[in-house]
Amino acid sequence: MELKCVLMRNSMFKGKAGEKIYPKVLNYNQMPSEQFIETVAAAHQLSTGEIKSVLAGIADILALEIGSGHSVTIDGLGTFSVSMTGEAVADKRGVLQLKDAAVSKVNFLPAKSFKAALSDVKFTLINHNVNDATKLDADEALRIAGELTKDKGFFLCRDLAKAAGVSYDYARRTIAALASEGKLKYEYVGRSKVFRTL
Repeated sequence: MELKCVLMRNSMFKGKAGEKIYPKVLNYNQMPSEQFIETVAAAHQLSTGEIKSVLAGIADILALEIGSGHSVTIDGLGTFSVSMTGEAVADKRGVLQLKDAAVSKVNFLPAKSFKAALSDVKFTLINHNVNDATKLDADEALRIAGELTKDKGFFLCRDLAKAAGVSYDYARRTIAALASEGKLKYEYVGRSKVFRTL
């Protein structure tokens, strides 16, 4: 197993005392759900339908349990729980009440055996340049998207992530924002969603 990484620094401290350069994993390739299900099914000699049913059941019960205040541990995987966001505000009587309370994130604490399964991962630095840990500028993202379109005729989320040195999720959100502004168009080629500049 191998992971690609880049060097980052907090741009607030660039050239100043306290500047710290650190490695960051590049997660620029997302495994589609269907491919994951097919891989698990083949590895355990089960049908894809069986795997889909089990995963759907786990998701439903997991949401119900952690949404009821339980942390849930799945052997070999880890423990799930939720965190919340909101604020305490005083009502007319001066009694504190919750405002805008909502689930902020699902927490996952991996099991020791799950982490151990990743102990053989090797890390490869893709270049020796240092990137500032700032947001990908929309104009820069559009420029990179234009180059990818010119080169290949289209691009995937992972292509933009790799070219820009950002995570897959960050690239996906950036592309979604550009598409909503009408600066990118997309279509499906098989099960893949591909993008082009206009």
